[in-house]
Amino acid sequence: MPAPDAVIDEGTTPGQRRETCSLHNQYVPCQHRFHFGGTETPKQEQGLEPWEEIGWTREAWDAFAWGIAMISDAQFSNERMTKAFGPSEESNPKWAAKRAFIKQVQSCRDDLKASDDDEIKAQEKADAEARRRDAAREKVKREKMERQLSGELDAAAQSFLDFFESDGLMGVDAMLSVKRPEALIDGLLYMDSLAWLAGPSNTYKTFLALDIAARAAFGMTYHSDDRPMAMVGSLVIVAEGAGAYGDRIRAWERKNGRKIPRGQVTFYPRAVQLSDLVVEMPALLAHVKRRKEQGAGYGLIIFDTQAMCTVGVSENDNTEMGVFMNVLHQLREATGACILIVHHFGADDAKGMRGATAIYAAATTVIAVKRQDGLKVVLSTRAPKGKQKDAEAMDAFLLDLEKVGDVVEGWSSLAPTRAAHSGSKVRHTPEVNARQRLILSILTATDEVGGLGVSAIARHVTEEEGPNPKTGKPWSPSTTASWMGTLVRKELVKKTGTSYTITGIGKDAVTDGPIGEDGDQ
Repeated sequence: MPAPDAVIDEGTTPGQRRETCSLHNQYVPCQHRFHFGGTETPKQEQGLEPWEEIGWTREAWDAFAWGIAMISDAQFSNERMTKAFGPSEESNPKWAAKRAFIKQVQSCRDDLKASDDDEIKAQEKADAEARRRDAAREKVKREKMERQLSGELDAAAQSFLDFFESDGLMGVDAMLSVKRPEALIDGLLYMDSLAWLAGPSNTYKTFLALDIAARAAFGMTYHSDDRPMAMVGSLVIVAEGAGAYGDRIRAWERKNGRKIPRGQVTFYPRAVQLSDLVVEMPALLAHVKRRKEQGAGYGLIIFDTQAMCTVGVSENDNTEMGVFMNVLHQLREATGACILIVHHFGADDAKGMRGATAIYAAATTVIAVKRQDGLKVVLSTRAPKGKQKDAEAMDAFLLDLEKVGDVVEGWSSLAPTRAAHSGSKVRHTPEVNARQRLILSILTATDEVGGLGVSAIARHVTEEEGPNPKTGKPWSPSTTASWMGTLVRKELVKKTGTSYTITGIGKDAVTDGPIGEDGDQ
């Protein structure tokens, strides 16, 4: 069958062999306009470019040349060119085009190298300039330090020196006259302090924080006759979940039968980035100082939550958290308020608040929140999860979360309320069975010796109760360790090393705690 571009010579004898174009594989003379073999006019006479000789466009030629130039593998690039142009041989019809293409590739490589050289020179110049600026800054810093060490102070340092010597230094008598911090909630929170309200997720921390602010607006007692509160104004930074706050306020007002004084509690329904030392933190400081000068200062400032107010700050880094603590202290010093931070426990609940140790160390108070069955929470300032720096720690304070709402108005929420209790102290005492009560009695009787190990506890239980009825042998230390684990989880017993001691809640359970079923008999 003739080639597509072949001219059929009607005079050719059937079966006669015809010559074909070696370049285009078509009968001679072929009709391809770039054909220059045989009797065609040579390239020099036609003035064809190399890419035209092989039927390419200039764009395709340039694109292929740049692509080959940027290939660093010489063998691979040679294979690509051989596939496109054929072998590097004189007999190759595309050999002239291939030679021209190789020159084009080399030109592209030269341009690339020149471009790289320019970038390298520009980078070297930038690096040199950066080193020069660093050296200049270091020189200025060193000279400033030398002046300071020699006794020469700039204006800011001189101002601090004047304050330090005239108003800052105090003698013994002056220190004795310094007033101790006023309680915001007697025995729980204090003015002029840093405090954290922390617990696992879904422990109703936001409801508790709002409840504190609302009660402080009236100077109410804190769910107990013997825990009075100071009457102060509050600023609540609602960094997350602002849309639900309206229903929470309605629920609190409905449950307590009173409207929160509109001028006493102020909300800011978005985050304030405490790490922003250029815009947001200076603006917040200016606001609280202005309010104080106007006689409407805040006595309680709540940040809900720490994570949303410290975006971009590593809470596990003690250095970054140290800066965060300094910011909070500036806010405390400017207002004299209780700065209350809502925070979360880490993945390991037993370790308490997540984050760097600088957080716990800086706190005056840490209120640890634990959820009980249903809508109940227990507050505690007892270490290791809680903390009370300047007062006696509180073991357990039980609150209920009561559902409040209005079907007609279409809203519902929760309101903290005082739990059912006997007397003025709200204290939750877990149920104990007979053996648990026996163990608590043993630890109470031996409290002065500093605790007992599981072997000693097993021996005491065997003496009082008799041997294990299943084996007829004394109770084993491994079984006793399981009992003690249950008591530790109920916070009736504290484990230190290998010894167990009874807690305040455990002592209450011995005397007046409810008796449960003997589930571990």
